[in-house]
Amino acid sequence: SFFPSMALRVLALHGFGQNAAVFVEKRTKELARKLKQQVIFTALDAPHVLPFDPTLRGWWSYGPELWDGRAETIQALAEQLLDSGEFQAQGFWESCEFVLKEWEAGNYDGILGFSQGAILVAA
Repeated sequence: SFFPSMALRVLALHGFGQNAAVFVEKRTKELARKLKQQVIFTALDAPHVLPFDPTLRGWWSYGPELWDGRAETIQALAEQLLDSGEFQAQGFWESCEFVLKEWEAGNYDGILGFSQGAILVAA
């Protein structure tokens, strides 16, 4: 390759109910190990704290008509979202601005998202 010693910098966005540390440990650890000299992952914490655990985050949240904010009802929330087709993503645009600001400041080559993070990336 043209720059054999330069690793690609990739911004990584976790899923709903995770944080940057959990994402790195659980989701990207093996990928990072396999690509260790070719890619450097930088995980970002989503700005919205989940009500049942202040260490866990989301790129957006859901109104009380969809979710009561409890950990044990996340699966029911997911099923309801799949059935509904449309919902109000609270904090979505703030997260877009947050990620764009990091993207512009970080000199990244790419972006990787998982679950809710992937939806944000695709938007």
